[in-house]
Amino acid sequence: MQAEGGDMYAVVRTLLAVGLAVGLAVLAEPSLGQTFTSNTPITFAGSSGGAPASAYPAGLVVSGVGTVQYMTISLNGVQSTSGSLDAFAALLVGPSGIKCDLGSISTGPTNAPLSFTITFADDASGTAPNPVVASAAFKPGGNVPLYPPPAPAGPYSSALSGFNSVSASGTWSLYVLANGNARTIASGWSLTFNGARQPQPIGTAFTYQGRLEKNGAPVHGTADLRFSLWNNPTSTNTSNRIGGPLTKSSVAVDNGVFTTSLDFGGATDDATGLWMDVEAASPPGSGFVAISPRQLVGATPQAVRAKVATAAESFSISSDSRLNDKTLYLRSGSDINHGLGWFGSGKFFAGQAIDGPAIFGYSGGVLGSKNGQTERNVLQWTSSGRVGINVQSPDARLHIEGDSTNDLGLLIAASGAGWGSGLRLENFGAGGRTYGMYSASDGTWQFVDQTATATRMVINSTGNVGIGTTSLPQKLNVNGTIRSTGADFMLAGRGGGQGNNGGNARAFVDAGWTGNPGGVVDGGGLYINYANDFGRVVVGSSLVVQGNINASGTITPSSARLKEHVAPIDDALQKLLMLDGVRFDWKGDEIARRGGRVHDLGFVAEDVEKLFPEVVFRDETGSVVGMDYARLTAVTVQAIKQQQAQREADRREIGRLAGESAAKQKEIDDLRARLERLEASLK
Repeated sequence: MQAEGGDMYAVVRTLLAVGLAVGLAVLAEPSLGQTFTSNTPITFAGSSGGAPASAYPAGLVVSGVGTVQYMTISLNGVQSTSGSLDAFAALLVGPSGIKCDLGSISTGPTNAPLSFTITFADDASGTAPNPVVASAAFKPGGNVPLYPPPAPAGPYSSALSGFNSVSASGTWSLYVLANGNARTIASGWSLTFNGARQPQPIGTAFTYQGRLEKNGAPVHGTADLRFSLWNNPTSTNTSNRIGGPLTKSSVAVDNGVFTTSLDFGGATDDATGLWMDVEAASPPGSGFVAISPRQLVGATPQAVRAKVATAAESFSISSDSRLNDKTLYLRSGSDINHGLGWFGSGKFFAGQAIDGPAIFGYSGGVLGSKNGQTERNVLQWTSSGRVGINVQSPDARLHIEGDSTNDLGLLIAASGAGWGSGLRLENFGAGGRTYGMYSASDGTWQFVDQTATATRMVINSTGNVGIGTTSLPQKLNVNGTIRSTGADFMLAGRGGGQGNNGGNARAFVDAGWTGNPGGVVDGGGLYINYANDFGRVVVGSSLVVQGNINASGTITPSSARLKEHVAPIDDALQKLLMLDGVRFDWKGDEIARRGGRVHDLGFVAEDVEKLFPEVVFRDETGSVVGMDYARLTAVTVQAIKQQQAQREADRREIGRLAGESAAKQKEIDDLRARLERLEASLK
């Protein structure tokens, strides 16, 4: 395939192997699996800051081995005492000066003195724990920054593979640096060349080795490589890609040859043909270029499955075999937290004799389905006992989710008589009861108090509801008292005419007479005992009417036997003259409450309260809400009487003043006559 820069890559001579790196060629060696040992003990002097061992270095001469392909080193007879936790570090130096830091090893304290062998191998399962208490093989640990002279200065490698491909012949040196109490490697140390490798678990990883060419010449240096696994040699549809992509950065390439480890997981379990898609970028970061054609993957990665899975698939139990009361642990034999089994008669799981199968996991588990590459979680449970159906993280003891709005979350079906299919809720606490919800065989939906063996509510097939009764002649049938708190009680029109109320809904208040209800509430008004002349309406606190009140008469309690401290209103006229009648417009909701009336006449209640507080009403918050105009009648009557008394007094005063005026006029007339007689005599 041609890249933008004109580069063309090719991978040739591919080789697949399981678990182990494979060279292009295996050279014949004079001798394989040779071990060389120095039995001289290595003693640690007691120190607190780190001091060289008695032999520093301890030497071991090797000959006749040839080139190192694989090697291990063993420290034989490492002693551990019950006194304290002590440590030592070791540096291995080869004849050619290659250095490998084996790392720091801690031992003790133990219950009794122990002696064991510590082996270092690159392919061991891990580095040494803290402390080491038994014979085992570990990876070299490294991380020791400095070994004192005559040990060579760092940096140090932490892999024995650094000695590969060089000659083993010559003197090998072991530098041991101790810290703590006096200890001994009693049986010295040994080197084993090209022997058996450490046992490895069989997994899905395999080694891919090939030759990389660029523009017809082998690549030297490093390259970024990207791998993906396909079940089709040419398709670019990602549905045919079953593994990867896996990117390997800065892979060493020597004369075109590269080796890298790949792990596509369970993708290599596919029994069909597989093809490897390889992309290369050399130098690294220059951009991947796909290499065509795809490389055919041989059977080697699938051989592990062929060796063990086929036998497992054909496994059968003879008629004489028994798995009863057995547990199959799904991880290592020491892991008792993940498994399945059959817990038979007399055997308990979680304190219960289930006499059947059980699947268990440390943090829960899943039952699912898989169609090709599509996995589906059908049922999942958690360590806290929550179960989810079609949900991965259940929020309740049972959590069910549907796939769509038409997907039922729970279906309980039955065809039996009586209550049939249903759901029962039990509470065994103090005061708890058992309730049931059932789809009964008579077509009703029943809510049952099973503790009292009583049906509390029932709904029939036509939608009629009964509360406290199973008789359902109307849409709502209640045996008992209905109370509405904090909400409206509304009657909607029934859409048809009956009598004079047309399509209005009606509520009948039964006063005990057949065919003659005690009262009727419908869309046309409120009627109480309307067929009897002694009917009345009693309102506990207030009555709000949106519209006019038409009544043949009204009665306000006013008998003298109901009153005390009776006194006349002696300032009625004075205060009444201080009131102002006003024109005004109602605000907001008040307009609706008054049938749409906006403009009005009246008083301002707050002004009236200053003169006649008895007339004004306040709500539960203390705010003024209105006044009783009728109470002003008493004020008006008393004001008229006071005004009439004033008029009588004024009339008497006017009469008196008129008499006085007549007498004065007579005097004036007499004086005028005398004056006239006097004037005449003077003439």
